[in-house]
Amino acid sequence: MLSYSTAQSKSEDIKSFPYPPVKKSPKPNPLAERPDIDFSKGVRGRYFNQLPKGINLAVIDHNLHDHFPDSESMNRALRTILTIREPLQTAFPSSADSNSSPTT
Repeated sequence: MLSYSTAQSKSEDIKSFPYPPVKKSPKPNPLAERPDIDFSKGVRGRYFNQLPKGINLAVIDHNLHDHFPDSESMNRALRTILTIREPLQTAFPSSADSNSSPTT
């Protein structure tokens, strides 16, 4: 019969066999000061005016990036949805109206 101390030492030996345990480095704090980066000459909103007026930015999920790699493919898909939706609105006006504005 094995005692507790013998069983514990054997389980520790198995964990470190054949290599010693790897020590994980602590994750850096993302809000901590970074002495190696100099933001003293940074300008807030420097590129803001380069965006065209009236542009809408959308963030899509990572699983959709393969399907919509750029704004052209996203716009083409949205226009296709609109061309399908317009005939449905004329054919079924009450159901299309209820689907167009979801209640939250």
